[in-house]
Amino acid sequence: MRLAERPFLHALHLSQCLLKYRGIASTKEHGLEKIAALVLTFNRKKLVTRTLGALARQSLPLDKIFVVNNASTDGTDQVLAEYRKKGGDDRIEIVSLKKNLGASGGFAKGMERIVKNSDAQWIWIMDDDAVPEKRALEKFRHFYGSLSPRRRRKTGILLNQRYIDYDKFKAAAIPVEAVYGRVKFRATFEGYLIKREVVRDIGYPRSEFFIYSDDIEYTWRAIRRGYRVYRVYGSLIYHKDWAKLDKVNRGLVAKPNIPPWKLYYRFRNPFLVCERYPVLRFFMMIVLSIDLQLWAFINRENAYFARRGLADGINLVSGKKIAPESLPVPRD
Repeated sequence: MRLAERPFLHALHLSQCLLKYRGIASTKEHGLEKIAALVLTFNRKKLVTRTLGALARQSLPLDKIFVVNNASTDGTDQVLAEYRKKGGDDRIEIVSLKKNLGASGGFAKGMERIVKNSDAQWIWIMDDDAVPEKRALEKFRHFYGSLSPRRRRKTGILLNQRYIDYDKFKAAAIPVEAVYGRVKFRATFEGYLIKREVVRDIGYPRSEFFIYSDDIEYTWRAIRRGYRVYRVYGSLIYHKDWAKLDKVNRGLVAKPNIPPWKLYYRFRNPFLVCERYPVLRFFMMIVLSIDLQLWAFINRENAYFARRGLADGINLVSGKKIAPESLPVPRD
């Protein structure tokens, strides 16, 4: 060995030791390793298999795919069992719940199962009607690997870029090298990749939300603990926003055409998100009180559930108060 090479080799060895000490020694640690997908399904047996197919075809293979069946009544359990058997994919694990815990409770149960029964270091959360592109995870890994070691340590959540138009989603062809990230302060559980260590630090989603806004509260919880949230533009996922696509109109006023019982949680849960912030709750009360009048103008039945949600929200009432089959509307 030439003498001139020795200082270089000593320096290389020293740098490797320093990298190892700081926890970023290997290429694996620079990327995303041991990823488990978490899919929550309820009465969508025709859609959930499409989601599972998209997950199985990821160019960066998943280690496990957990499917939480939220007490479906349409034969989803048989469809999932047949899909797993026919496909021969032993990565799929089905978690069947005996009662519908809502999205909040379903995701919480699924995340708990993954943390306690697998060695997954990342959990990729989505609904049963979401379809990630083939290279979605690969693009996550590229972006995450491009961050400095310090930013990687602070990064706790990565978000897919969502498309609500399927034709545009299929036509999009964004190279892996073109992806970039932007820091975000709110997120939904649609293409939501979270580190295991973050889950262990902040806990699980609050099941008492039942549906709506639990993902916003959960993300704020992570941010308060010092973790960064990035939306990775170019890492695509298709997911319809049913509330935006289907409208009910009266005159110039238009509102999402959603089941009335869901409106209860839409009005109540924002107050639970702002539980720590009384000033925000005050402004929320003003905004939602105005919105209530618009709902009353469009549909009296909807207004009843919205009014209940607003009242319970102001009083910070939580839990499953109205079931999907709804309550009878009083005829006063």
